[in-house]
Amino acid sequence: MRNALTPLLSALQGQLSGHAYTLVPRLLYGRGLEAPPAESWSTRCREDDRELTITGLLSEVPSADTLMIVLHGCGGAPTSHYAVMATRYFYDQKVSVLRLAWRGADLGGEDIYHAAQTADVHAAIADARFAGYKRIWLLGYSLGGHCCLHVAHETRDPRVKAVATVCPVLHLMQTNVAIDAPARGMYRRYVLGGLLSNYVAYAARGQAPTPLPRVRRATTFRAYDALTVVPRYGFASVDDYYTRACASRVLGSIALPTLVVSARHDPMLPWQIAEAVRPTFSKSISFLWAERGGHAGFPKDLDLGEEGPLGLEAQIHAWLRRKS
Repeated sequence: MRNALTPLLSALQGQLSGHAYTLVPRLLYGRGLEAPPAESWSTRCREDDRELTITGLLSEVPSADTLMIVLHGCGGAPTSHYAVMATRYFYDQKVSVLRLAWRGADLGGEDIYHAAQTADVHAAIADARFAGYKRIWLLGYSLGGHCCLHVAHETRDPRVKAVATVCPVLHLMQTNVAIDAPARGMYRRYVLGGLLSNYVAYAARGQAPTPLPRVRRATTFRAYDALTVVPRYGFASVDDYYTRACASRVLGSIALPTLVVSARHDPMLPWQIAEAVRPTFSKSISFLWAERGGHAGFPKDLDLGEEGPLGLEAQIHAWLRRKS
């Protein structure tokens, strides 16, 4: 009986640790974790017939020849704990870091983003202020990782040497079905709350495609996207949006060195999704499972097989240097 229960107990232990690694870093955020000095940064981004201001927080090292652009996840911001942790590490390694505020995440209200909205990242890469950098790396988390996978496929800037993604969304349709399930209600409500803050600022400018009271009543991502992203960007339906914007369509064509780090026990992204998508990856994509960890949260001694110090940021840094 004991042997028969071992797989079940192991799976339960993994699930519990996945929740812990996801929640504890967020709950402890601000206790001893300080971002390095940063200044407000902005650039202009032209898209279709309009021009927008894209913002972020820039921690610049005067002597650095490498710029890291960090893109937060869905409902997040440049001040999200994982973005601050990455900035702290890379800044200490003499790498300049731009924490990009994905369109609307700065609560400026000019617009909102969608899962494949890459224009902001391209605008940051092209900013004249960064022309002197010899090397640019991208680091995206969750839905930000999904966006960075699209950028890895699209960019032609020779300075962009490699892309790293942490717990990226790899299939929009399957991920949204999973996150809209009752069992993930706690996480869904939290992320939707962040997105709603962006939409409130957007609606305050009188540009929102759907009245705010209707959007406030959305309790699933599917309902929220139907009321916001679909009409704003002209998709025919939610299914059309998830299909056309999905990074799974470009994973086989990415030529830029790209790292995907996923957590086996991520409570927000079922491991089965990554396993189903992996066979479509191009040879330029390095995929690594973390057997311990949660959504964008990992143990301090995480080992991804790279030489050098352990830990998520240090191991990603080692991989980026090896590929650049």
